[in-house]
Amino acid sequence: MKLDLETGEKLQWIQKGIWASEPVFVPNPRVTNPAEDDGVILSNLLHEEDQNRTTLVVLDAKTMKELGKVEFKSSGPVSTTVHGQWATAGEKVHTY
Repeated sequence: MKLDLETGEKLQWIQKGIWASEPVFVPNPRVTNPAEDDGVILSNLLHEEDQNRTTLVVLDAKTMKELGKVEFKSSGPVSTTVHGQWATAGEKVHTY
């Protein structure tokens, strides 16, 4: 979720059955002095229905619109990241 502290406007990317890891902001490398949100957000996604599946999503940091994603299948369960994973209370998430 992106929250404008001055206006209170909220933007978010949500997909049912998906838990996003801690997002990483990557500034636009083509701009010498980029705006605060000029770049992309990367996040690893875990899938509720398949613990051997993970997705890397790329979001436009200004609009939170999906720019692209790539899915991977592994031979075993994909673990969460070191720093964080987002889920609402009561949701079943990968527990290993």
